[in-house]
Amino acid sequence: MQIFVIILQIVAFCVLPYYLAKASRKLKVDKLLSDVVICFLFGILLGNTKQFWLPEPSLYQPMFAVAENASTISVLLAVPMLLFIANMTEWMKYTGKLLVSFLICIACVVGSALFIAYLFPDVTEGPRIAGMLTGTYIGGTPNMVAISQALEAPTELFVLVNSSDIFCSGLYFLFITSFAQRIYGIVLPKFKSLKKAEEVEDYSLYDQQFPPKRLNTQTISPLLMAIGVSALVIGLSVGLGILFQDSEGKMNQVAVLLGLTSISVGFSFIKKIRNLKGVYEFAQYLLLIFGVAAGFMADFGQVIAKGGDILLFTACFVVCLVIAHLILAAIFRIDVDTFIVTAAACIYGPPFIGQTCAALKNREILAAGMALATVGLAMGNYMGILVASIAGG
Repeated sequence: MQIFVIILQIVAFCVLPYYLAKASRKLKVDKLLSDVVICFLFGILLGNTKQFWLPEPSLYQPMFAVAENASTISVLLAVPMLLFIANMTEWMKYTGKLLVSFLICIACVVGSALFIAYLFPDVTEGPRIAGMLTGTYIGGTPNMVAISQALEAPTELFVLVNSSDIFCSGLYFLFITSFAQRIYGIVLPKFKSLKKAEEVEDYSLYDQQFPPKRLNTQTISPLLMAIGVSALVIGLSVGLGILFQDSEGKMNQVAVLLGLTSISVGFSFIKKIRNLKGVYEFAQYLLLIFGVAAGFMADFGQVIAKGGDILLFTACFVVCLVIAHLILAAIFRIDVDTFIVTAAACIYGPPFIGQTCAALKNREILAAGMALATVGLAMGNYMGILVASIAGG
């Protein structure tokens, strides 16, 4: 029974994005919500209703493990592919405003964490929570793991903070990949392309159309090559993670992600790899699989039952961060696309930049956003521990 359910789950994760995207176009839901939002919402629905369609509790943990592995593998394959096809000489043009907006976001994360810790002094483990959230919202979940270990946080606290983060940041991600561009555009200027009119790409070509309409050597070979090179990049990155172990003597997840990004950027200078056709669409499809799997893992029932104060702490932190970032972006005249991409880079990390740019229909700042997200991974641990120390007095 367990093997059958796991196989069915794997197949569902692989094919659901295709049918969900197809249905959204047929029903014209894609005019309001991007494909990744729909996949993420459907994953949340599946994960939080499994007690109704799978009344066997012993299968919950194996299914969670499958979702965790699916999300990890899809991201590890997708991130290198997105960077393979990036023109690094082009994205350097956008680093100025992106860097300013990214640094503003980091300052807002730190300030918001300290402010909320001061505002909620009675929340148990407030300083630790503030430190874990700071590391996560500057870097990513690997930073939360590292900081929780460095601060000797109880396992239950990590689970509750992580679940609260998934809920709050998940809602905000749904917003920035759906309505944010129009709403933020009221107070922020429009993005100005640095490309000439004849150089601007037709972004309808990057509308997550996978699998290709025709399956032949010309369409399959580039994807197989991209998968092979991605596997090589993953192997080298894992090697770096093992070589530079964390404080617990385990594989360093931050080193793995840094290596993944850096080595992939190196491969992007090889013209044959950079010009592989269909890779962008395939990478986007992998991120849709990630969306279903990540949504499936979000267990909101546990947060509501045991961590209401932590959820409130996290929600207030996110609201404070978003408002502060928006106000400062308006003062510094940061354009709306740059604001959203740097928010995604800071809050979510490299895996989410591709889908954010797809929702914005702006591929020009994808590589630069991913590079800044990688910088956040490197900074997250230090800033998180610093905030925890300050908040703890």
